[in-house]
Amino acid sequence: LEELKKLILLIVRNKVILFLPEQMIDETWRNRAAKIKEQFDPLKKESFSLVFPAYCRGYSEYELIKKARKECEKHHAEMIKKIEKDITEHKLEADIIIKELFEKAFVIKRTTDIISKARERMDIGNPPGKNNSLGDAINWESLLSSVPKKIEFCIIADDKDLYSPLDTDKLNDFLQNEWQSKKDCKPRFYRKLSIFFKDNFPDINLKAEIEKDTLIGQLSASPNFASTHLYIGALSKYNDFSSKQAEDLINALLVNSQIRSIITDEDVYNFYRKIYDYHFFSFIENEELDKLLSKTPDKSDDMDIPF
Repeated sequence: LEELKKLILLIVRNKVILFLPEQMIDETWRNRAAKIKEQFDPLKKESFSLVFPAYCRGYSEYELIKKARKECEKHHAEMIKKIEKDITEHKLEADIIIKELFEKAFVIKRTTDIISKARERMDIGNPPGKNNSLGDAINWESLLSSVPKKIEFCIIADDKDLYSPLDTDKLNDFLQNEWQSKKDCKPRFYRKLSIFFKDNFPDINLKAEIEKDTLIGQLSASPNFASTHLYIGALSKYNDFSSKQAEDLINALLVNSQIRSIITDEDVYNFYRKIYDYHFFSFIENEELDKLLSKTPDKSDDMDIPF
């Protein structure tokens, strides 16, 4: 789930485009219940049972263990109840993250033409696909139909129908040659999302992004000048912000008087000027913003306390 959060972050920051066949979305929700049941049933049956010989009863730890077992059973029952509710309402953490990922992906609609081409692949024995199932073939034909030519394209899949039997870290030779001939580029293949990140985005820091989002939220609700300077100082440690983060920062400036009233303070002005200059095209023709940032910043005095 943490890896999927990183992928969402990269999509939001326009670093990657996720091409997602509609078939994959259907397969995800179609298999959801069975996958949950596979692990949830053993969890529900857990009884925390322990068998003690009679001579254990004379030890103080025996009573402590009995008490702890009752507490475990109580918390277990409460957790099972909450999980069942979240399963029913599709509110598991995985549900929420996957839904967000699907919403931000470029979804390739499954058409009759794609299905026809997938069936032909299966009939003549071309990969990918197995057990007379069209799913993998539909996914592949979907990608062939929609991904532009000559782009840096990466395929991430841990599926034996896609990787080479000679080298499982490489794409199947037939699929590799087909993609190159039709798209004029060599696709890059990864078995795991984590390896893709390590190879392409080694410095991605999800924790830092969460910290930035938290600080932006605190700045937006800043109740006084002192806290505004505090949050601006903390945010100034970061060199880059996503378009969404920049938009939230600008909205905070425009809406919160505790920020807007001290825009000429050097630290506040310099911070917002940097945001504005970097994301200029996102804020074109915003007269109020232009007016605020056209003011001359006050030079700070080391003897003054900015309250």
